[in-house]
Amino acid sequence: MVSTGNQRRKRQREAKREAEARQVRVYRNLNRKCWSVQRKVEGKGWRLSSHSLKVCLRDARLFVSAAGRERVRSEGSKNVHAYAQGTPIDTLEFSSQLKAQLSRVAARRPQSLGPPALERITYDPYRHDSFVDSGGAPVESARLVLFDRNGEAWAVI
Repeated sequence: MVSTGNQRRKRQREAKREAEARQVRVYRNLNRKCWSVQRKVEGKGWRLSSHSLKVCLRDARLFVSAAGRERVRSEGSKNVHAYAQGTPIDTLEFSSQLKAQLSRVAARRPQSLGPPALERITYDPYRHDSFVDSGGAPVESARLVLFDRNGEAWAVI
């Protein structure tokens, strides 16, 4: 018989694998003026899944390939080298999670700073080495990210 601790660890590993299987990568498609969404295909790697005007992610990590960034800088031609990876959620779930996240942040935040809000995040390969917030500070991950129809990204960091 398997012990309870082993069963719990096995369930945690399975849950982690399932969560990773649901993950997507999102990047700005400059030609189509929309967001491109990739899903991981078993044995084939990341493949284009869809194009969307709006995408919401939970537990996102933001990646920039240094080699891709340097290629853009040296050649002056754009290529996909920066993206967000996380779990996609629908707009209603995003709204409810946004309220919960902002109330958690507000509870820890000094009142003198005012209420917390979504932070705009950007990436410009000619000016920055990573994604940055509106103050220019590097951003590597976010609890929630909204990629909107105007081509902007907003996050709860």
